[in-house]
Amino acid sequence: MKSELGTKSISEKAVHWYETKIKYKLNDAQSGFDLAIDANTGEYEIGNGAIELSERLRKRIPDADVFLMKHGSAVTLRLGFRSTYGSLVGPRGD
Repeated sequence: MKSELGTKSISEKAVHWYETKIKYKLNDAQSGFDLAIDANTGEYEIGNGAIELSERLRKRIPDADVFLMKHGSAVTLRLGFRSTYGSLVGPRGD
């Protein structure tokens, strides 16, 4: 399913979830770990390997608008990518 959110909206919503819900649940030892956040629900996965985390999150929430970042960093890793048949495609299939 295609996202109805634009790139800016996905990133704004995901950062809001991170700032208000997620980062307070994580500890200092997890700083630098990758996060995959669903911009719609605030559900997330944490660990190493952004693509693996994105796939784990999409198994739980197939229509997730995934925002990838590092915990403790303002740097975005990837936005809205899906793994399909072993290749990466954008949220609109391109």
